[in-house]
Amino acid sequence: MQLDLKCSVCDSALTIHNHLQYGTLNHCRDCGAIYLNSTHTPKYDHSYYKSWFAQQQGNIEKIKRINFHSLLTSTIDSLKGKKILDIGCATGFLLKEAIELGGEAYGIDINEWAVTQAKKELPQAHIFTSTTNEAITKGLLEPESFDVITGTDIIEHVPDITDCFTDILKLMKPGGKGIFTIPDIESFSCKIMGSYWFQYKPEHVNFPTRKTLIKLAEKLGFHIDQVSPHRKKLTLGYIFNVLHSNSNGFQKYIGKMGLIISEIFRINQTIFSLPTGEMLLKISKTPKDPTTEPSGEKSCSIS
Repeated sequence: MQLDLKCSVCDSALTIHNHLQYGTLNHCRDCGAIYLNSTHTPKYDHSYYKSWFAQQQGNIEKIKRINFHSLLTSTIDSLKGKKILDIGCATGFLLKEAIELGGEAYGIDINEWAVTQAKKELPQAHIFTSTTNEAITKGLLEPESFDVITGTDIIEHVPDITDCFTDILKLMKPGGKGIFTIPDIESFSCKIMGSYWFQYKPEHVNFPTRKTLIKLAEKLGFHIDQVSPHRKKLTLGYIFNVLHSNSNGFQKYIGKMGLIISEIFRINQTIFSLPTGEMLLKISKTPKDPTTEPSGEKSCSIS
């Protein structure tokens, strides 16, 4: 991917931050965002998910649904009768939780294999192989129709975060809620691991900071309800599987050995609540009323 050498949020110039084996990390002088100018073009085909779902499908579904349930119930009082859209829905684990909580579920993903699996599991849901922008232009999704929009592990894949959130806001009802998890380049794990940070991958091209998100909210007119370090409940089996399937070199070896040892000692299903090197972003779309509270940084929780 050839990177535009300016920040997609504040239009400031980018400077070289670091070199990775698959591209260059570029730093925004103003908001601090990091962009990967990747020499690798990701292919979101069936192998993208199957490579790490195949061996641990049941374990992955269990742990992901536990975390998705927590995300939804901690943000929304009730999903009954509400429309929810999951962007980058993969095989539909979050949508399963949304349906069980009474929501009317919609999902989009650019991976046709994942969408096919999700449709098989959730025939009552409305799921499309599409980007957000394509779903709008092709009329697959109705503008201003969603009470809740989620995007877990998706924002880092899009090169232009402004375009991404512009489309999200087009689909969200006034007063609607958004829930997103994003790799946190201000996290402790990033600071100590440097260029070896596990979130630096060829397909991860966009790493906003808290300042980036505040500027984005001011630019597009949405309200930030919360930005905070994100913790997840994870099993040892899940942690080692991710290391083995999505890493190289020493981390991959640790993942493989960890899977073997944890299964031998039957501790692979032990659950821990851990920081993940991610931040949790919760937003709301400002109602079309000039008397409402202004968007941006004011009256939001940022940590």
